[in-house]
Amino acid sequence: MVLDFTLFEAANAAATYARVNRLEPNMAQHIQSSIERAFTVAPAAGYRLQAIRWAIERNHSVYDCLYIACALDHGIPLVTADKKLASKFDDVLPGKIVNLYDMPDTLP
Repeated sequence: MVLDFTLFEAANAAATYARVNRLEPNMAQHIQSSIERAFTVAPAAGYRLQAIRWAIERNHSVYDCLYIACALDHGIPLVTADKKLASKFDDVLPGKIVNLYDMPDTLP
C-alpha cells in the first residue's frame, strides 16, 4: 500500500531522471504505470488530522505521521529506514514497524 502522493513523488523522480538523460522517457512512464498496478493506493487526506496531532505531540513531520496513520488504519506493517520514526511510534504500531536496517542483507 502507498499513499496517493507517493505516485507523484515517483513520477517526479522518474521525470527528473528522464530530463537528464539517465532514463528513457517511455521508461519513466512505464515505471509510473507499474507502481500504480503493483500497489493499492490510499488517500492521504483522510489521515491528515491524526497526522497533525502526532506531529505536534511527538515532534515529528506530518508527512511521516501520514504513513503511521495509514498503517494503523489498515492494520499493516510499516517498513522504514527511519530509526527515529520507528522508536517514536513503536507504541502506536507495536511489533508492526519493520526497520530496513534490521532486515538481512539479501542483495548482492
